[in-house]
Amino acid sequence: AFAFNDLEKIGKADLQKVLREVDVSTLAIVLSAANENLRNAVLGAVSKHTADVVRDVISKMGNVALHAIERGQDTIVAVVRRLDTEGEITIPEKKSGGS
Repeated sequence: AFAFNDLEKIGKADLQKVLREVDVSTLAIVLSAANENLRNAVLGAVSKHTADVVRDVISKMGNVALHAIERGQDTIVAVVRRLDTEGEITIPEKKSGGS
């Protein structure tokens, strides 16, 4: 099954389609807890302005409750699954032995 951390495996064009449907505050919340590779992949798929806004929000938000991070991740995963089902994006096949 697709997990939030798999976002960095999605092609940039598909990732852009997903992120168009996610608000900046949700992005900031989930990226505040994301690893550097995932954060860079996501911020590299949005406009420079949006990336700057997200970084600014993250820098001002302090500690984020785990349930808020998980809720944001679930929201984004739901968008990915819906767009995949609709044929708008393609989720890469997971390799055996992967996470």
